[in-house]
Amino acid sequence: MIYFMTITTYYWDLAEQSKKQSQIPLFEIKITAGNRENINDIQTILELQVTSIPSWVYESLPIDKVREDRIPIIADEVLIMRTTILDIWNGDQANEIADALKNEYKMNV
Repeated sequence: MIYFMTITTYYWDLAEQSKKQSQIPLFEIKITAGNRENINDIQTILELQVTSIPSWVYESLPIDKVREDRIPIIADEVLIMRTTILDIWNGDQANEIADALKNEYKMNV
């Protein structure tokens, strides 16, 4: 199995930010395990929607890549989706991170 964590956020491009400034940023955190032999065999270990990311996440895990997509909504509105992919070495580490995030957000997921 391969393990990774993605952190995705959506925000309006600079031209639209002034109109949407009252929006609170939302982050989607997902910890996933995938089968190397079958790319369709994916298991979600943890999935959260939060308004902030603890700094220890970025300090303790190597970033594999950052992907940014521009999504046209209507007319001149463009939503930007940025996904950061972080490497997790094994299942034990994936479970430790999931438990730490649950504790961070005081959740019983």
